[in-house]
Amino acid sequence: MAAGTEFTQQINGGDWYRANYDRPHSVNVSLTITQTKHHSFSFNAVYSTGRPYTRPEGFIRYQDRTYPFYNERNQGRLPAYHRLDFAWNIYNPSRRNQRWQGHWTFTVYNLYGRKNAYSIFYRTEGQATNPYRLAIFAAPIPSLSYNFEFK
Repeated sequence: MAAGTEFTQQINGGDWYRANYDRPHSVNVSLTITQTKHHSFSFNAVYSTGRPYTRPEGFIRYQDRTYPFYNERNQGRLPAYHRLDFAWNIYNPSRRNQRWQGHWTFTVYNLYGRKNAYSIFYRTEGQATNPYRLAIFAAPIPSLSYNFEFK
């Protein structure tokens, strides 16, 4: 570190870089279908372009080990993120004039089980350094809940 250089100027050489939450495109679409007074269905589609991450510019070999070399911060982007959620609400209309009212909700998060990349990391294995995608909630997740409210 050079004398008089501020700490904030050391990160990325003092140059601007994309923030972690920088997603230029984001689209959310919701559709609710009320079939009868007993049932309603809803779909929620989510799409966004990938967030930035720092990928290595190259690799350096030192004492029979490979190490990644990073030049600029957040110059790469993760793949686009998308998923579809589903919900089925089951109502009991005979309780409408009662003191409380409730309904069952069956949901499936990430209906088609897309393995969206949360991050990409690199691991050295022997002579090679390989990229790996970390996916969170990479399978459909069903849930059942009972929601009620007092009048």
